[in-house]
Amino acid sequence: MTSKERSDNEWVEELSSTGATQTSALEDLRIILKGGLLRALPGTIQGVRKEFESNIDDFIQETLVLVLRHLDTYQGRSKFTTWVYKIAIRTVFSELRRRRWKDVFLEEEMKSGQASPEELA
Repeated sequence: MTSKERSDNEWVEELSSTGATQTSALEDLRIILKGGLLRALPGTIQGVRKEFESNIDDFIQETLVLVLRHLDTYQGRSKFTTWVYKIAIRTVFSELRRRRWKDVFLEEEMKSGQASPEELA
């Protein structure tokens, strides 16, 4: 559980600051993200639960870096934590997609005996 509840403006102010204030906000956001991602994503990503769970801290760290980098773009049209979740989910999906296709080559896929694009059309 986080140490305190924050308004959207408080999140932005504390994450924009330095020192202990920013560190505390980052740790609280890390806890919120971990709980939310563990609840939300594994049910929607079939067959990648172990990979997801073993890399969740990396996903959260990347999300926090992106949040700090783009903090000035938060417009307040949604709750701050909703905005952060959106960044986190995009980060996770992008990385899992990248890993899935890392060692796949188009030439090998075309030779795999599947129908050609022309045949499929």
